[in-house]
Amino acid sequence: MNTKFDSLLKIKKQELDKCEADMIYNNHLIALKNKEIDILLQDLNQINVPKNGDYWDFKNTQEVKKAFVEEIDKQRNEISRLKDIGKQLQKSHRIAFIEYEKIKYLQDIETKKMISKIKKNESKNLDEVGIMLFKSNKENV
Repeated sequence: MNTKFDSLLKIKKQELDKCEADMIYNNHLIALKNKEIDILLQDLNQINVPKNGDYWDFKNTQEVKKAFVEEIDKQRNEISRLKDIGKQLQKSHRIAFIEYEKIKYLQDIETKKMISKIKKNESKNLDEVGIMLFKSNKENV
């Protein structure tokens, strides 16, 4: 049955689905950043400090390590930012879900009213048919 809330319910459902998709995408980005950090940590652990040689070899190795650490920190900051965005997305999802449930509840009430009205009309029509049949049987007897 079509109610006046159908189009609004459809819009709210689309908003809810978009919030869910945004949350999934954000979690995917966080997972990618964590994988990048794992790769960077593996690469960092594979760097060997020279045991002998000149000062510049040691300095270059330290600079490479420092670059890896800075990149790891950058990725962790990015993950922190994405988690903050995730919290905002969860709030938006919660609000969208509440709005969707409100409209769905109103639609259910409207549908129940329509069904009740249809049943009442149907009962009334059946009573009229019964009366007409009773009168026609009475006249035939």
